[in-house]
Amino acid sequence: MKKVMKIGVCRGFDDFFGIKAAAEAGADYIEAGFASFVNNEDAKFDFCKDYLQQYNMPCYSANCFIPGTLKVTGENVDYAALDEYISKGFANGAKLGLKTVVFGSSGARNVPEGFSPEKAKEQIAYFLKEYAGPRAKEHG
Repeated sequence: MKKVMKIGVCRGFDDFFGIKAAAEAGADYIEAGFASFVNNEDAKFDFCKDYLQQYNMPCYSANCFIPGTLKVTGENVDYAALDEYISKGFANGAKLGLKTVVFGSSGARNVPEGFSPEKAKEQIAYFLKEYAGPRAKEHG
């Protein structure tokens, strides 16, 4: 099977000038911030989705998966809030062609001072296995 390299550009999915410029320059897709799939009103999201389609510019990848305000490590991990956030993000991302999510998210996964690094690793693994993985799979 022949693999084909695709060229992507990091742009907000609501950066209309950047999307048009990327398409005209020959880019294959954009990579947007995951939060933009969650934090936009439905009408704005639909408008942006239509704009991407107008330029045949899918959004195959997303970065900055979890904001620093939603912690995946520490004493006060709010799994219900995390689940709500990622469920909406993956559902909307699927509408744009999302295939890859970059889990940088240092603010969300930093180990709080005085907290066990081993316990934090377990929490990250639990979040990825029990929440992120299944939600991503649900949405392709």
